[in-house]
Amino acid sequence: MTTSRAQFDADRFDDPGSVSLTLTSQNPHEVACQYCNRPLFIDDETLASVNRQIERGLDEPAFTCDDCRTAEGEIAHS
Repeated sequence: MTTSRAQFDADRFDDPGSVSLTLTSQNPHEVACQYCNRPLFIDDETLASVNRQIERGLDEPAFTCDDCRTAEGEIAHS
């Protein structure tokens, strides 16, 4: 049985749904950037996804701020 790339990547957490740099009513849960430790705020759906992954025995997904993601991409392409 073959699976599509979308099905394979369904449990990956590379692109969180709603992340912001400021606390908002939409994003009330705080997490930290894995590289610079800058506080990031996530929505209820993203938090629920994190909790499901933890319950399955996966490590807590790492969050990366836009600045660190850009720097990481520049390093990878140099």
